[in-house]
Amino acid sequence: MMPAASEQADGFYVLCYHAIKERKDPYSLSPDTFRKNIEQLQQNGFTFITFDDAKSGRVRGVKNVLVTIDDGHESVWDAYFTIMKPAGIKPVLGIYPAIIGKRKYAMTWEQLKTLRDEGCYIAAHGYNHMYLSSKYYKENIVQFKKEIYLSKKVLEQKLNITVDTMIYPFGVHSNESLTMLKDAGYKYGFTLDQKRAAVPISDGFHIPRYMMTKPAHKGIIARFIKNTGSAEVSAVAVSSSDRQPEIIQPDKERVTIKNYPARLKKLVINDIIFMPENKTTVTKKQHKKASNTIKPLSKNSKKGDVKDKKIKYFPASKNKKMTGEENKIRDKKQSYLRDMKQFYIDLLQKSSNFIFSLKQTALTKLEQVKQKTAELFS
Repeated sequence: MMPAASEQADGFYVLCYHAIKERKDPYSLSPDTFRKNIEQLQQNGFTFITFDDAKSGRVRGVKNVLVTIDDGHESVWDAYFTIMKPAGIKPVLGIYPAIIGKRKYAMTWEQLKTLRDEGCYIAAHGYNHMYLSSKYYKENIVQFKKEIYLSKKVLEQKLNITVDTMIYPFGVHSNESLTMLKDAGYKYGFTLDQKRAAVPISDGFHIPRYMMTKPAHKGIIARFIKNTGSAEVSAVAVSSSDRQPEIIQPDKERVTIKNYPARLKKLVINDIIFMPENKTTVTKKQHKKASNTIKPLSKNSKKGDVKDKKIKYFPASKNKKMTGEENKIRDKKQSYLRDMKQFYIDLLQKSSNFIFSLKQTALTKLEQVKQKTAELFS
């Protein structure tokens, strides 16, 4: 016989939400569905805790739930004040700064400051919401570092807080990302492994969460109630229901439906386009021509004369100051390129979400089949 729920080790369940809005994608739940999730958990004796409660060990029993909401969608603003605040819920908000205040579907920095003051816990969620995988590290180490270092820096500067937690985009992480996270000053990381988190937290960089999607949210809550609601649970029943499907990290070299989108990022990630710098590329031919025009200073030359000598590395037309109209054309081109890149990033994220949702649905259905089979033969 397993011990009663009150005698089990202390722990908590972590729920992962995204947009609290009626949309067609599997990651968005309507405000009514979100409210029903909360009410059902409360009616079955669950307590909503804060991340500070979990970190400090102020958690007793196993009927504890921590709410996390990824991405920073604008629907979170209304959901907090109409649903979460009345229920006493202070969620963890996973924010990737690239969209904040820049996209209509995202919150603004002023809204995040208000939620911060309300007691919501702000965590990083990458800078552009990219995979923190070994494959992406090898393909684009510069952007990989931005996901970890720049996201933390921008959040801390904009919100005047200390960011010590990373919510891994898509739940994907790697040895390279863990090394950088520790170097950057992070102390915690949230995965998408489906199991209960223990208190005290022994491995801060692998805190598990349950993805709340349209096809899975009802089954997840029913599982919580089943695993914690009975005072007398047989060893067979508990062991079968607690065996949750693990999210297997893709092979570093083998292409799968999960790591394939990482290959597409190379088509849209370009640091020169996204963060333009005032740098000019010099071709070998130009460099050779320029080197022939440079003459050493004569003995009678003075140091002050150097300022008056114009060394022409490029044709005269390149050295002319750009007119106001030319500046507008250049800025328009750069703005167009940035918009195009963001469009492809958004498209990539949607396709990745769809693929990941299919996998989550398959895992959920498989687990249901296993549970039904176990009940038949128990």
